[in-house]
Amino acid sequence: MEELYRRIKDNFEGGVQWYGETVKLDLEARNLIERTKTKPEKYKLKTTKS
Repeated sequence: MEELYRRIKDNFEGGVQWYGETVKLDLEARNLIERTKTKPEKYKLKTTKS
């Protein structure tokens, strides 16, 4: 979230952190990313089997 904020804070109106959190939760709900079991939590793209 810190990197997201740093990159877009000057070109974005509204709460950057809230927007980032919403996108993260949406990607997780769509099963496109997954949480790792590390502390602090990290996320990784899920692989697709074709």
